[in-house]
Amino acid sequence: MGASDKRRTDGGGVEAATTSVLANYFLKSHGGAHGLQSLCSLLAAMASVGAVVFRKSPLGFTFLKQAMMFAMTKHVSGLLAGASLAAKAVPKIGLAEARQWVEQLVLDPVSQYVFYTSVILLWLPPKQRLDYCWWWKRFWAAPALVGPILVREVIGILMVVSDVLVLCSVGEEGAIQTVLKVSQSIINAVMSLLVSPQTWRGADPAERQAILAKLVSRVSLCFEVIVGALLSMDFVRGLFETAFTSGPNRPPLKYALIRLLCVRLYVHFLYVRRKKIAKLAFKLRGGAAQLPFWFLDIVYAPVKSMGLERESMDNEELTWRDYMSVGLGLSN
Repeated sequence: MGASDKRRTDGGGVEAATTSVLANYFLKSHGGAHGLQSLCSLLAAMASVGAVVFRKSPLGFTFLKQAMMFAMTKHVSGLLAGASLAAKAVPKIGLAEARQWVEQLVLDPVSQYVFYTSVILLWLPPKQRLDYCWWWKRFWAAPALVGPILVREVIGILMVVSDVLVLCSVGEEGAIQTVLKVSQSIINAVMSLLVSPQTWRGADPAERQAILAKLVSRVSLCFEVIVGALLSMDFVRGLFETAFTSGPNRPPLKYALIRLLCVRLYVHFLYVRRKKIAKLAFKLRGGAAQLPFWFLDIVYAPVKSMGLERESMDNEELTWRDYMSVGLGLSN
């Protein structure tokens, strides 16, 4: 990546400029689609927040559609980039192995969310027919619809920001290193609260990625089940309105057929994932029983629950500010 005229003083060669490294990161990663994906993630997250904030107005409905379109664009570009990489790898790994790569894309969350956003966009009526959306002003509807998108995109944006800060701070000491250190400590504390300090702090980076992916998947699956219930209720209500309502408020038959198609596709989408849903329900039942004890542990010993306590500390001599200062890396 030697686009810089800076020369190393320790071993010769050319040191890459930070701008060159960042350009390579956004334009070469993920088959060259990482720049577009990062932009779409940011726009999808912003539109999702707008849909939740303005959920009682037509502007929020516009934000909802835009969030789905930006998320779909991101995931479609990921699919195309993955297929392109598999095609380029055929001479090296063979057609059979490349075909397995492409088939695995179908089971990937990227493909699942292309389907999810496509079905929701098909199901949503035109903006001028917002009166069809009896559910729109319900406080839970907009958060449930954008929930799977918002959770994943926010975490994706945070990862991109972290990567950019790491690339900008290589070989340098300063404010960026402090920000990275403090943010890492905060993430460790929050994740220790969610999955226990023993599980999180004792895991290596690869295991932490798996833990985070599993946690995000479960949260997203909860939202997806709620959306499935919403689509089913909307279909039943729309069917009765089409059959027994007359006048200008009667929904057209075309919209009723679209509702039927979307419900059919989405129910099949959930049915394929029924084992994950059953496992999630089992985890929720067990977690509900442990929730009071988890809450009491946090209230009684918050520092220990966040994994900030060290064996060399004397609990009677250090205050909570001392614990937080050490935990966030601001003091020794």
